[in-house]
Amino acid sequence: MNYKIISFLLGFSVWLLATIAVNLWGFHILNLQEPMYIFTLYIGLVPVLYLIMNTVFTCLQIDHLSRVKSAVLMCISGIFLDIWCVKYQFLVFPELSDEQTIVLCSWILWANFWVLLLGLFLKPQK
Repeated sequence: MNYKIISFLLGFSVWLLATIAVNLWGFHILNLQEPMYIFTLYIGLVPVLYLIMNTVFTCLQIDHLSRVKSAVLMCISGIFLDIWCVKYQFLVFPELSDEQTIVLCSWILWANFWVLLLGLFLKPQK
């Protein structure tokens, strides 16, 4: 299968899993009274994304330019769908307060930043 299709579908799948997790446990994970949870959420995301992207890039054996394209495709579906999730957060994430939604939005930006950064700087393994 084409790496572009795989990248797009992977981005959608990760987005869907993250959205389900936030819907089910977001009220507890994004608890503003427990900053350690939020810190762990931000820091823990980096190695998870590294493992996912490194595995995908290694399995697909794609060159540097294709890695950048792949990272952009991974982000596109999630960014587009995140717009609608945040706009209608009262339906998608009914238990989250406005403050928690702001933290969720910053976490989404953080995740997309790391996906794009890893797409730019991950080197092919020999």
